[in-house]
This record gives sequence, C-alpha cells and structure tokens, in this order.
Amino acid sequence: MKKTKKKLLAAAVIYGCSFGAGHGFCTVEAADADRDDTVHVYDLPALTIVGERKITFAGDMIETKSTTGILGEKDSLELPYSVTTVSQKAIETFSSPQNGVMDTLSLVPSVRASSSKTVHSVTIRGFQQNGYSMYINGIPGAMSSGNLPYYWIENATVVSGPNLGVNGTNLSDAIGGSINFQSKRAQAKDNTDFRLSYNGGSAFEEGVDIGRRFGANKEYGLRVVANHIGGETVQENKDLTQNNIFINLDHQGKRSTTNLMLGYSRIRYEGGGDGFSVGALTALPKAPDASKSYTPSWLYHTYKDTWVILNHDQKINEHMKAYANFGYHRFDYDKYYEGTPKLTSNDGDFQINAEYWPLGHTRVYFGTGLRGDFRTGKVSHDYIIGVDKNWVNRDSGGDDLWSGTGNLYRSNAWPSVPLPDYKAPLQFKQQMTGYHIVDTMKFMDDRLQLTLGLHMHNSSYTRVRQKRQDSHATSPTFALSYKFTPDVMGYVSHSESFNAGTLVSGAAYKNKGDVLPPAKTKQDEIGIKIKKGDFVNTLSFFQIRKANNIDVERADGKYRTNDGQQKNTGFEWAFTGKLNDRLDLVGGLMYLNAKQAKTQNGTNDGKDVGGTSKLSGTVGAIYHIDPAWSLIGRVSYLGSAKIKNEALTVPSSWKFDLGASYETKMGTTPVTLSLMCYNVTGRDYWVPVAGSDGLQLSAPRSVSFTANFEL
Repeated sequence: MKKTKKKLLAAAVIYGCSFGAGHGFCTVEAADADRDDTVHVYDLPALTIVGERKITFAGDMIETKSTTGILGEKDSLELPYSVTTVSQKAIETFSSPQNGVMDTLSLVPSVRASSSKTVHSVTIRGFQQNGYSMYINGIPGAMSSGNLPYYWIENATVVSGPNLGVNGTNLSDAIGGSINFQSKRAQAKDNTDFRLSYNGGSAFEEGVDIGRRFGANKEYGLRVVANHIGGETVQENKDLTQNNIFINLDHQGKRSTTNLMLGYSRIRYEGGGDGFSVGALTALPKAPDASKSYTPSWLYHTYKDTWVILNHDQKINEHMKAYANFGYHRFDYDKYYEGTPKLTSNDGDFQINAEYWPLGHTRVYFGTGLRGDFRTGKVSHDYIIGVDKNWVNRDSGGDDLWSGTGNLYRSNAWPSVPLPDYKAPLQFKQQMTGYHIVDTMKFMDDRLQLTLGLHMHNSSYTRVRQKRQDSHATSPTFALSYKFTPDVMGYVSHSESFNAGTLVSGAAYKNKGDVLPPAKTKQDEIGIKIKKGDFVNTLSFFQIRKANNIDVERADGKYRTNDGQQKNTGFEWAFTGKLNDRLDLVGGLMYLNAKQAKTQNGTNDGKDVGGTSKLSGTVGAIYHIDPAWSLIGRVSYLGSAKIKNEALTVPSSWKFDLGASYETKMGTTPVTLSLMCYNVTGRDYWVPVAGSDGLQLSAPRSVSFTANFEL
C-alpha cells in the first residue's frame, strides 16, 4: 500500500507539472517511485517543483531527455536523429585520468576519444573536433581545447549528425556531430562532497562540490565545484598541475528560469605533448613503451580559461516563451613550447622541430528567439524562430625554437635551450550570424512528426593587414519520424551545415596560418529506436559528404589544402539498459567507410581517408554484487586504419579497463570508494587520428583510486 501511494503521488506531480515544464516556467526532475528516492515538491499552487535527480534509462548511465541547443530539452526516444546524454554516474564511472570525460563519451559508438593530457579531442563519425567545436550549456565553442577535468560536469549530450539543425551557429563546424556539456546545478537536496583521488604516477586530486537551494520555495540555487590536480603522470618526466573553480547560480521562477555559470581554469603541463607525425616510411615502427617520454622534459604548456555563460527563458503566454543565451570564453595558451616527434625511419628514429607558438582567442556568443506551439486543424506545431551571432578574435604567432633527434627504443635526453617569452599578436577576426526557423508538425496523435528547418548564415573573416573575406550560405534541415508503438520509433533526416573556413595550424605545415575556403557538409540518416523492457537500442545508417581538407606532400614540404570531397558512410548500433537485476550495460559499435573523392588530379579518388578505422566499438558494464559492491569493466576495440594515402597501416587494438566500487559509511558520513585499472594488459599500441596522418601513443597501464565523502 505504501508503494502504491508513492506511485500515485509521483504520477500526480509529474502530470500536473508536465505542461508548465514544456513552457519553461516549471521544472520537474522526478525520482522513480519504485526506489527509495524522495520526490521534493514546493509551492504546488504555482507549480514550482525542483526534482531530486535526472530521469535515466535502466542502469542510470544514459538520461531519457536530451538538451539539444535551439530545440531545447526533448525526450531522446522521440528525436529524429541519434542523440545520447551520458549521465553523471557514467561520467564518474568511466572517465579516466589520461583522457578525462572523453573516455566516457567513447561509450557512444559514433565517438572515438583521441585526447591526451594536453588536448580535448574526439572524432565523431570519422571527423575530428576539439574544444573549439564543443558546447557548454548550449553555447558554441565554449569548451577549452585543453584537457579539463570532469568534476564540474552534470551530463554530456552527443548529437551524431545534424549539428546545425539543432544547435545553431558555430564558427568551428562540428561536422560529424556535436557535444554539449551541462554544468552541475544545485539540486533539491543540499550536498557537500569532498573528493580525494590518486590518478597514477605521483599525481593526486582534491576536490569539493557544494550545492545549496535558497528562498521560500527553493527557487534560487548555488553550486560551487573546485578541484586541484598535481604531480607526475604515469608517463615519465610529464607533470600536470590544474586548478579549477566553477560557480553555477540558477533561479527557477513561476514565469522564467535563469542560469549563470562562471568558471576559471589554470593548467600547466610539463614534458611536451603526446602526438607523433609520420615521414617517408616503408613500414610503421612497432609502438614503443607508452610509459616513456619522447619529447624534451623542458618543453611545457601553460594555459588558462575564463567563462561567463548565461541562459534565460521567459514565459510570454501559455503557448510562447522567449529565450536568450550569452557566452564569453577567453582562452590563453600563454606558454606553448612544443615539439612533435616525426618518425623518419622504420627503425624508430625521429626528429623534433620544437617551436614557441603562443596563442589565444576571445569568443563571444549571443542568441535570442521565440519557442512556442500552435494548432492548425488537427495538426500541432512546435516552432522556433531565432537569430544568433558569434565573434572570435584569435591571437597567434611564434618562432622556431630548437631541433633534435631521437629513437623510440632507447633512452633520450636533450639539453635545454633558452626559452623566449612574449605575447602572441592578433592574427584574425571572425564573425558569423545565423537566422533559424524550425517547425515540427505533429499528426495522428503525435505518432507522425515532420520537422522542417531553414538556417541562413553570413560570415566574415579578417586577417591582419589583409582584405576581409565574406561568405554566406543557406542550410536546410528535414526530418520525418513515425512511432509504430510507444516503444518503437523510426526516422529519416537530412541536414546541411556551413563553416567559416578552416585555419591551417601546426608546425608540420608549410602553409601554416592560411585559411582554407568555407566548406559545406550534407548529412543523411535513417534509423530506428527500440525500447524493450529495461533495454534501449538505436540502429542508424548515415552518409556524410564534405568538401575535403587533405595533407599534400610537395617538393618543399607538407601542405594542408582543400581538395575534392570526403564521403563517410556507416552504420551504428547503440544500446543501454539492464540485462538483469545485477548487470548494467552501455555501449555500441560503428562501421565506417570513409573515402576521398573528386580530388583535383584524381590520384586519391577512392582511397581511405587517413586514420579512419572501419570498425570500432566499446562496451561498459557494471555488475552489482550486492547493494554496496559493484564490479566495473570496459572493453574498447579500434580497427586497423590506413595513413599516408594507404601507404602505411596502423594495426587494430584492444583495450581493457577493470575496477570496483564500494559504498559504505565512516561514522554517519556516506563514502564511495572506487578503484580502477586502465589498460589492464599493459599493451603498447599506436592510435590513428581520424582525418590525418598523425598518431598518438596508447596510455600506459595505470591505476586510480578515489574516495568521495558526502558530508
């Protein structure tokens, strides 16, 4: 009887607030009435409700709703494209000290992590993107390109495919899809958490997470998250120091919601980066010991990020609300002494050409518009009318610093050299304005949905002491979905996007600093989403066509050029849920066929795009021994890939991670203890970088231990 009452109460609360939540003046985050969680309700007459936690699919690793930019929050099983929101539980369970939260995102089959200790980077459906292409709280380009810790992140949404149609204008085109990170916000239950972690090598982390709600109806929230990381990593002569603080303020009123995030991060990484380039080889050398360093210990990076991000929704009437989003992000790579080893022989010889290349950017974003609904006869419409604009000023420039040689299979040491120190000059300014109209029409009791969108863009690029370059484009979006049953939905979609041009960066290119012409991308997808009991499956086929940027070897060196078209065709299977009461699963696999086409001289037509594996997949599992003990496992596979126009093959690789967690109490304080071993077998292997001839070295075997105290 008690359980029945709980169910009725939860159902009444959710039903009574569902209309208001859809219009931005009421927030619901309900607990499962079958569990011991409590549903907190405030100010019922005014329908102001603050929930305990996000609603997730069985297994608690994937959330049922996804926040998708200009479209707002939607049920992920009803969205006509591939979208996955990984939960805070998944982020805490599967993120690693080496690749951070990007390791968790690789549970999504379209995503492959290619990060390092210094860089946030992934590939989505075979297209590389770094932090410049990612979002924070819906603001484009707000993520750092440096590798931030994940402690401040509430969840992360991966949209595979139609980025522009759902996220609005981004100067850095996210071709294969988009990633949006949501900052932690104060929940109904106050929290004071303290975290201690050993991250491998001699690196340790300390963090605090404090959340409070205030006001007569708990309408004001404050969340403060701060952490420090310091010490030598699992690679020799590579030291990491991080200091981060994020402050989130929110207000949930009767007619409006507002969220303000302030953030600051300062990071120093000593010992150089983790990437490799490849010269004129006839065979790829065997991967060396991943725990060793192959760059001078006196190379280092320091960078800092500052954020101000504001989101506001305002109810106008029962069927319309206005929204406004603002973002400011200042990124400074103020000390950048870097050299990438270039493999020059089959025996593992390499050459390093180090440079001092400070850079930075200031990004400002503003978007506003209207969201609402209306009816025409038996057809209901959900519409968005919006405009947004991006500004970016980029500072960049530097000099060659030093040259040296080494070998992968012997100890290397290089004497230090004097290091210059000056501020990077302004390199260019960019602006892009977007106009968006989207209408989702619902027929047959909402079972059949048709989405039509039109996105228009104007962009300008001004390089110092050069004439401004202007461009514009119109990009349509189309999607059709049909719900066969409440748990089975099929869809088909088409989207197009347009970038503002691509800056050539990296010391390896002779045309470093040039901007390649703007390029348009067209994407088509067909898929089906199936929920069967406690398990959810998404199957999708996709095709992406993009104007191609490739590496071209000329007599005087390597150039990055715009040549022809790249065509990526593939299949994805994503799944999440519970196989039984004890075993939770999440993961998937992707088949990808990425080809070059329509090149100017035709010599590369039909060849594999460098660094793209045809088959990849990840499975994460949590086995609950009892309510306190859980075993954690993950297996990742990356198929072989061709580089250097198919002249070299990067072998396939497997990686296994194992661990355990234990929930207990110290006195009256709940404590969660977690132990993880990454790359259990300790195997060394090369990791291809999609869309290039670059390589990364696998992370060595490492162990981390974390204790989280709920004070």
